[in-house]
Amino acid sequence: MSLPAAAGTLGVVLAWRARHTGSPRLHRRGVAAWLAVLVLPLAPVLILPAMPAAAATSLSLGTNSSTFVEPVAPKARHVVGEVSNAASSDSARSVRVTCRLYDQHNTVLQTETTDTAADILLGGETSPFDALFLVPPASYDHYVCELTGGAATTTVANHQFTTLVTSVTTGDEGLPHVSGTVTNNMDVPVRDLTVILTYYDSAGTVVDEGQVGITGPVDPGVPVNFDTVANNPDWDGVNWAAMTEALTPAVSLTPSLTFAGQIRETTSGPMTATVSNVGTGDLHIGALSFGGSDPGNFATTADTCSNTVVAPSASCTTGVTFTPNDVRAFSAVLQVPDEVSGSPQTVSLAGNGLTRAAISAAPSPLVFGNQLLATSSNKTITLSSTGLTPNGDATITGVGLDSTADFRVDASGCPSPPAKLAAGSSCPIVVTFAPSAVGLRSTTLNISATDDGSKAAKNSPLHVTVQGTGTRATATVSPTALAFGSVNTGASSAGKTVTLTSTGSGPLQIASITLTGANASEFSRQHDCPSSLASGSHCTITVRFSPQTSGDKSASLTIADNASGGNQVVPLTGKGILGTSFYFAEGFTGAGFQETLSILTPSQSGTATIDYYTEQGNQPTVVRSLTAGHVLLEDVNADVGANHQVSARVILSVPGVVERVMHFNNGTWLGSTDKVGAPAPATSWYFAEGSTLSA
Repeated sequence: MSLPAAAGTLGVVLAWRARHTGSPRLHRRGVAAWLAVLVLPLAPVLILPAMPAAAATSLSLGTNSSTFVEPVAPKARHVVGEVSNAASSDSARSVRVTCRLYDQHNTVLQTETTDTAADILLGGETSPFDALFLVPPASYDHYVCELTGGAATTTVANHQFTTLVTSVTTGDEGLPHVSGTVTNNMDVPVRDLTVILTYYDSAGTVVDEGQVGITGPVDPGVPVNFDTVANNPDWDGVNWAAMTEALTPAVSLTPSLTFAGQIRETTSGPMTATVSNVGTGDLHIGALSFGGSDPGNFATTADTCSNTVVAPSASCTTGVTFTPNDVRAFSAVLQVPDEVSGSPQTVSLAGNGLTRAAISAAPSPLVFGNQLLATSSNKTITLSSTGLTPNGDATITGVGLDSTADFRVDASGCPSPPAKLAAGSSCPIVVTFAPSAVGLRSTTLNISATDDGSKAAKNSPLHVTVQGTGTRATATVSPTALAFGSVNTGASSAGKTVTLTSTGSGPLQIASITLTGANASEFSRQHDCPSSLASGSHCTITVRFSPQTSGDKSASLTIADNASGGNQVVPLTGKGILGTSFYFAEGFTGAGFQETLSILTPSQSGTATIDYYTEQGNQPTVVRSLTAGHVLLEDVNADVGANHQVSARVILSVPGVVERVMHFNNGTWLGSTDKVGAPAPATSWYFAEGSTLSA
């Protein structure tokens, strides 16, 4: 790099800031911050470049460096300063500083690269460096230093010491002699300590540094003395900072191993536990062992850790196997004895002992749905042996219900001890539901099994909920009786309807709908009832009376079903009477012709059965209700359709008269009537409606 040419006396401004709590600190009362000017005769401004991008960005090179020459031969030149790690928690290692000596023409004369005195810089710590030029050039004019190395590290540093300078004296050679103590703040003895000292002048400039080795061991809490000599006779013996670093092992190991379920009395494959030395000193490991609740069910294999020394940044491994002797959860710890605090280190171990035999049942739960009282139904549960082979056969030791009031179980399809249900096979368990009361009924089916060593099979006992709903069928009919009155023999009454309603909590099962009784053949029925009528639903039954002879008639409409009150029976009554028949010769329903039947029953209401006869041989029949004293006009054209030659027979259920009126259009309107026969009274004659149309 190039510096401006020197011209006279130039000054260098150096800034120093107080260090973070817990790091080595400048021992000078009342100094919080300061600003000083160091004058280097005939030297240009000292420029300290920024740290290169390859280095850890939290590292910074202090601006309070200096240089001095030893007073004795070979009068080596020292460039001393310090590097700080500004990170809050990250550690840095391999922190390196490169210093160069220049002449007054900015020509590089010599280069030295050195590491900081501390091997590892924790977050917030500061360490000195000393670039030593053993044979400095005579033309030296100035120096420049830069930070050329440093990377983050996970290696654990041991700086847990209290370091004090207790006295500074001047030796016969004119150099400061420094004495002090180091106290180990750990709870285990430590070897191979390095005391690191930084010497400052009153302005906070680093004027020298020193290192003292202590082999140890240094016991916890016991101060150990050290002595050293500073190289720079100009140090005032007042301002200093100190830290102590030890080559100390630190352990990182697999925290836990969890084994998959293992069949009892068999050994698992190995799982690997790794022990790593993340410290700076050798890790001495003793014989591994097991502790905890079940140490006898775990073992090591391929053990490279027991009774070995693990170097820094190295590791060792051991396999661990699991052999359960029961069907339960197991736990233990792998113990790793070493010289690190908290020894022995432990790895948590866990595993479950399993049985080879296992059972399952389906479906679960078992749901029957609705079931009528006094009936039953069956459902099947499939019991499966889901164990491992070989030796995973299950012995079925129990199949039973908590309650048998509404359910029964039949496990005869499954093998009984000592027979076994082979792994991979299944057997049926039949459950019968016969509800004893209305409403939800439930119980639990319990199934137990063992393996070949009389240990409970996996999932045993099984508990399968069994449930169903008891229902009751009831029914109502409306009306409860049908009376058809008088109907002409040979004629049929209008239909009368009976409504059947399912009023229970369960479906009404209809077996049959029949007509019974003395005159059942003179009644007929039609219905839309299904074989199973859902609760709250209804259907209809239509009954007609067709007397064949005169007189009082009776029968019963019987509905056979599962209603709790028994079958439904509807009494049927009617009377057959000799009715009057009227015959009309052939008429015509062609274009321009209108044929009408005029029917009158003077004193009684009844029915008219009209049978038509056409040229095509069709015999359509219509039945009409008649009201006493009111004329019924029946449109023949509408009944049989257009363009037919038609004759008619009219059967009245009560006395009356029928007249046929024909209207036709042949230029004028004319009317014609036919009447055949007359009912009693013989002395009275009745005439149907005529026409008063004009000619």
